[in-house]
This record gives sequence, structure tokens and C-alpha cells, in this order.
Amino acid sequence: MSVGAKTVLLVPSLAGTRIDLGSIERTFEVTVIAADDLFFIQEGTIVVSDPALDELRYRLGLGEDTPPNSFRMTGDHWAICFEKNRIVLADAIGMWYLAEFLSRPGRTLNPVELENARTGIAARSSTSGTGEAFDEDARREYKRTLADISARIVEAERNNDAGTLETLQTEQYEILSQLQKDTGKNGKARVLTDESKSRKNVRQAVNRDIKRIAEHHAEFAEHLKIAFKGNAMCYRPDADPNWEF
Repeated sequence: MSVGAKTVLLVPSLAGTRIDLGSIERTFEVTVIAADDLFFIQEGTIVVSDPALDELRYRLGLGEDTPPNSFRMTGDHWAICFEKNRIVLADAIGMWYLAEFLSRPGRTLNPVELENARTGIAARSSTSGTGEAFDEDARREYKRTLADISARIVEAERNNDAGTLETLQTEQYEILSQLQKDTGKNGKARVLTDESKSRKNVRQAVNRDIKRIAEHHAEFAEHLKIAFKGNAMCYRPDADPNWEF
């Protein structure tokens, strides 16, 4: 199908695929759209999805010059657009958590509530011991994050950037507070509560899928590495990408 000088390739579905649509579209000079993204059945009638139609219009140059940043679940895959580049990835646990964080930028989410919402399984007792609060990944992440924040604080002070300085100091305080909670008087890691274990589960699932995203969209993966604060359970970008879902 052709629209003006553009060729549109309508495929039945992109569900379950892990392809780099941007690369295919650039190589073959086509715009790919999945029929099950564009149409759905409502009360026995085939209806066009307005968000999918808007996205197609953007990609064909028939709307605004810049397509919106979007993170949408369609069928059993995620259609993602970030800084004009679009990818499709199969569903996974970390993707579900990412959607929750991206939809509430700047907010600290409770990891136990996140796990409960995803699985439908009620929380265990908050006093049940399940292991040590620190694993090696968490130790390295705390150390790397605190070093990065310290360097950025020095830069903000040098530039007299009061707004950035306040944000960084708040983030530093949150991390140090969490460390204090997780560390006993002897300096060793406390025994995990359910919240600590849930935080680890959510953090690891998200980080796994950030690595998967990096295989198809390096810029988006880098954005998430910086903006997703795994220990603080928060997505805090420097500038709100105004995600559409």
C-alpha cells in the first residue's frame, strides 16, 4: 500500500517478535504497521485504534514532525517509540515494571505492591527473614550511583545550579537513608524483609530488560540506566519525556 511517496507494509501481527523495525524500515524504505495494532474488535465491530493511527500518521510525515515518546502494550508485545526510533519487544516481567515506573515519573513506588499487582499474590509477612539485604550487584550499584551523584553535585556547585543541586542532594539522601536501613550496627547487611526482597526482584527484572532493550535501541537503554533508580524504586529522568501509553 502506498501513501503519497511512502510505502506502507501492513503485516498481520508483530506479536512475539524481537526485531529492530527502524533498521528494516530504513533498509527497505518502508513503514511497517501490524494489523492487530491498527484494528481491534469492539462489540462485534472492527474499530481503528486512534493511538496506532496517530503513530502511523507521524511516521508517514502527515502529522507533527516529532512522534510522541510511547510505551504501549499490544497483544503480547510492547511497541516503543523513543526519540523518533521505534522498536517492538516481546513481553517480559521487567517490561511490565518499566511501564509502571514510566507512567509515574518522580514517584517512589512500593516494590511489594508492584509484585502484588503483577502476580496477584498477597505479600508475605513483613517480618519474615529471607536472606541478606545486599547482594554484590546491589553493592556495586550503590557505590557507582553515589560516586556519580557526588561528581554531579560538585559540578552543580561549580555552576551555581541551585535546582540541580537540590535534586541531587535529595537523591543522595534517599540512597544513604536506604543504606542505613539495610545495614546493621556491625556494618553487615541486615536480614531481608519482604520489601527488600521485592525491591531486589523488581530491580533485577528491570535491569534484565534494559539490557534487552540495549540490543535494539541503545539511546533508550542509556536513558533508562540513568533515570531508573533501582534501589530507590523510582524513575527520575532529568526531563520528563511525556510518555504516552
